[in-house]
Amino acid sequence: MHGEGEYVWSNGLKYKGDFKENTVSGRGMYVWPDQSVYKGDVEAGLRHGKGTFFCADTPSFYSGDWVHGRRTGTGKMSYDREELSYYMGEWEDNQKCGRGFRQYASGSTYEGVWLDNVRHGKGTMHWQGTGESYAGDWYMGIQHGTGTQCWLVDASSQLPLKNEYKGEWKDGRRHGHGVFTYASGAKYDGEWLDNAKHGYGKFFFKDGSVFSGNFENDSIVGRPGSPDMGKMMRSAIATGRVSSPLVNSTKTSQSSFQLNISPLVSDEIFLDEELQQVHNVLLRHISYLRRVYNRYCKLRDCDSGVLLRMEFWRFLKDCNLYLKISMPQADGSFRMLWK
Repeated sequence: MHGEGEYVWSNGLKYKGDFKENTVSGRGMYVWPDQSVYKGDVEAGLRHGKGTFFCADTPSFYSGDWVHGRRTGTGKMSYDREELSYYMGEWEDNQKCGRGFRQYASGSTYEGVWLDNVRHGKGTMHWQGTGESYAGDWYMGIQHGTGTQCWLVDASSQLPLKNEYKGEWKDGRRHGHGVFTYASGAKYDGEWLDNAKHGYGKFFFKDGSVFSGNFENDSIVGRPGSPDMGKMMRSAIATGRVSSPLVNSTKTSQSSFQLNISPLVSDEIFLDEELQQVHNVLLRHISYLRRVYNRYCKLRDCDSGVLLRMEFWRFLKDCNLYLKISMPQADGSFRMLWK
């Protein structure tokens, strides 16, 4: 047989397309008894080149490269008729292998490296509905190596609140050294074991105070007369409000002040969550801000710890900040900011 033709095997398999010297080679279409269909390039009776296969049983279909009857090269496999679940990327010997993008039926996605049909190498996973994501190393389908995972706490605000861990992983759990930043503004930088703070680490409270020491099973190693640090950390994480006896031990005898930013914010635009985010940023850099504040307080050769307007205008000038309002108007506005 040579040229176009049609052939039916005894088991019901049908082929229609090109023949070359009595072999199925060229372009053609296979139809199986269960109504599965392949249409594309063939060589020596095998799917080879570019082609599309539809499986009637699943139903699923693949469109892309073939080598000697196996999915090899690049192609897209859809696992349902609506194509809500699919993989698009590199293949080797019918297995997802190399770089590819996978969308699951739930809407969750993974983009990165694959090996033998599992996530393996560098990649990013987004979980639909939970606001959770992970970017980093994978080993046989789970987080292993180094990577960053984020948990969205509140997506309703204009500035979404999230927890974030960046560091080492083992068998899908936080293990080794890593930094966990909480949505409240608190942060832990230290060692982890089986998803728990374990070993030496530093806990940065939302108010700027810091605890350095050893942790065991997610709690600070107890000492006689020591404060309940576990309770204070839970407070820092859940509410952002910490009443800590360590605050005074980590601060010098600097002037204490409170910044009220409410007059600068329109309630119709920003909600309480956005105001909280501004406070969190200020508190995260509170030590540096205090040093700047005290430096300008001392320009008058006294140590009163009070920043007067003259020194404040000097600060604005040094920062190259220029106001579009008059000095009296500026004085009135800034009086509202300080308590």
